Amino acid sequence: MIRIYYKDLSGDCSKEQSLAMYGYLPKERQDRIQKLKNKDIAKKHIQIGYFLQQVISKELSIPMDCICYLYGDNGKPSLDYNLIKKHLADKEDVFEKEVPDIYFNMSHSGRYVVVAVSEENVGIDIEYKTGSYERISKRFFCKAEYEGMKSLATEQEKRDFFLETWTRKEAYLKLTGKGLLMPLDGFHVYDTIKYEDADIHFHMVDMKCYGLDDSYKICVCSKEIEYVVYGEDTYC
Repeated sequence: MIRIYYKDLSGDCSKEQSLAMYGYLPKERQDRIQKLKNKDIAKKHIQIGYFLQQVISKELSIPMDCICYLYGDNGKPSLDYNLIKKHLADKEDVFEKEVPDIYFNMSHSGRYVVVAVSEENVGIDIEYKTGSYERISKRFFCKAEYEGMKSLATEQEKRDFFLETWTRKEAYLKLTGKGLLMPLDGFHVYDTIKYEDADIHFHMVDMKCYGLDDSYKICVCSKEIEYVVYGEDTYC
């Protein structure tokens, strides 16, 4: 089962609230935020990081200060279970607690942040409508995708096609952790994921896209996607 949590970041929070949330973030995220020169962007990233901490805390039923992460070669985070268990061992009340194995992935765009959690590897992407979709798709989509978009009758249909294709590509790259190492125009994402220049399937996954509202599109990508729980969590 995949659980998808989302949060609206448009609400303002005080300096005191931001400082309190900042204190729950892992050091590596704090360090990245410290390098941000724009205070509004820094505040937004504090909210994003804190929301992830809340989601993982709820999923594992452990305190936020016990959550630790590992990072892959391309920066994809995962949970550091050895360090988590070490921190839990220091807390007498949760010493014997069993911690479930989960995967997670996060994305943010515009006013929303989304987090997908599953017992299988998972990737998620959210995108906000952009006015330059044709220029972007011509540069980053494979030929079949671009021509498919151009063949549609209305601007709304083209824009929806662009958003769904883009989020599928990004969600798949986040699932694999390959990031920019795999060019976006080197594979297409409909029916099956395929190399553009080779008629072979290199990774079979199922995908499902969601529209948060008329301005956003979300795609979650995983090997197992039959059951998806989607909705604003009580933490949001």
